[in-house]
Amino acid sequence: MDTGATSHMTSTQGNLTSYFDMSNKHGIIVGNSHDFQTGKPIMRCESWGELYPITKPTNPYTFAAVTPSLWHDRLGHLGAPVLTSLRKNKLIKCNQIKDSRICHSCPLGKHVKFPFYASNSCTIMPFDIIHSDLWTSPVLSSSSHRYYVLFVDDYSKFLWTFPLSQKSHTYSTFLNFKSLIRTQFERDIKNIQCENDTEFDNGPFWEFCKANGISFHFSCPHTSPQNGKAERQIRTSNNIVRTLLAHASLPPSF
Repeated sequence: MDTGATSHMTSTQGNLTSYFDMSNKHGIIVGNSHDFQTGKPIMRCESWGELYPITKPTNPYTFAAVTPSLWHDRLGHLGAPVLTSLRKNKLIKCNQIKDSRICHSCPLGKHVKFPFYASNSCTIMPFDIIHSDLWTSPVLSSSSHRYYVLFVDDYSKFLWTFPLSQKSHTYSTFLNFKSLIRTQFERDIKNIQCENDTEFDNGPFWEFCKANGISFHFSCPHTSPQNGKAERQIRTSNNIVRTLLAHASLPPSF
């Protein structure tokens, strides 16, 4: 038996200051043979020759008495209320009632995708970047419009919104918007950030932007946060519209 006192173990009897044979004593004492807290003997074993087998039955909960955090990990990262219920019903045994450990894997496992970090790019002049997006309404308006396209200036955060009856009118609406910017502000649009949809990604749009030196920046498929400024403006605008309709007791078609 290795008691852990390796500096006191030797195969040479002459190195020991005191020595006696344990084979006929039918017992061996490890440490002080008592539990440190209770003072009671830990166990008694009978010797079989030079061996001292442990014959005392092991409590099945001896190795199960672990911290709540370990049960949390073993059971698929269950919540604290479920672990408390299991402990109260004696389905598991914990050596602690509460555990202050914070599981960092739980929020990561609930993430649908990795977070998008804020862009550190900035514009120094109006209309250097225009953010655009198209929204489809589930209800046809009283003026027969089901869509609207918005344009957001990255520098000033100013917003233009144009109702559309068809998605195909996005291109002609952009031409009118560009003419408005040129006439009223004497500025040219340099870049467009938009969704990777057919109302923007099509032949006429590409040819016009190429002829006028306008750069296109498309969002990756199923990655709308890359066009977050336009997406946020659409949500804000829709919230305002729904609030006004509810306040005026008007149907959604208005």
